Amino acid sequence: MEQYQIDFQHSFDSFFIERIKRTESFNMTANDCHDVYEIYYMLSGERYYFIQNRNYLVRKGDLVIINFNELHKTTDASNVVHERILINFRPKFLKDMPIKKDGVDLLSCFRPSRILRLTLEEQHFVETLLKKMIKEENCRPIGYELHVKVLLIELLLFIARYNSDHWECNFTFQNALHEKISEIVSFMCKNYHEKISLRTIENQFFISPYYFSRSFKKITGVTFVEYLNRIRVLEGQRLLKDTSKPITCIAEEIGYDSVTHFERKFKEITGLAPMNFRKSVKLQ
Repeated sequence: MEQYQIDFQHSFDSFFIERIKRTESFNMTANDCHDVYEIYYMLSGERYYFIQNRNYLVRKGDLVIINFNELHKTTDASNVVHERILINFRPKFLKDMPIKKDGVDLLSCFRPSRILRLTLEEQHFVETLLKKMIKEENCRPIGYELHVKVLLIELLLFIARYNSDHWECNFTFQNALHEKISEIVSFMCKNYHEKISLRTIENQFFISPYYFSRSFKKITGVTFVEYLNRIRVLEGQRLLKDTSKPITCIAEEIGYDSVTHFERKFKEITGLAPMNFRKSVKLQ
């Protein structure tokens, strides 16, 4: 296994790059959701990539871009052998760089999260940029940090320029069950503020609670209730950051019966109490 990491401030704090080749089964135990942008490039092999509400088969040459706080998870495909390069970074890593210029916001390319299916020429271009980043970290010549930033901007510009026709790739569902789970997750994302239970899902989608619970956990990596709480907490974070609404009002607005329940789940998922989260955002 080869692994490379760049850490200019604190571990995972600003920028992280990693290249790994796996020859044994590896499944993320739960959906990942973090306050960084993510770029995932498949050098070889295949993986299933669950993003927000559906599963995609990611294969050699695909570039996956994941937005801030987007629920996602990777799992084994039929052949577990694969090699990929992963980048995580926060906006502050590029704070001194021209990421907003001439009407172009390079970070907007992450909205929404998606998969880019690249041509051979495009694959070569992207791989060259990524391998240059890794080489800069290994050798660390004068100005290597600046060079990595320049290479990252070049990669973001490539993504931003990517032809809109390519963005709309026709990714088929693995099977009917995956399509059903995708429909249910979309329903949850639209109706999280309502009371949603297993009985709600059973009545709406004609699926048994037991079968649904097992299938949902297998595909998404978390239970139905855990996923619903993550959706609600993400919206709670947005409201705490973008509005001055009282925490009690936010709790009710996103579907919690009590502010105590909201505060408990919020801290479980984010590591901070809602009030502390709001204060931390104001300090940024």
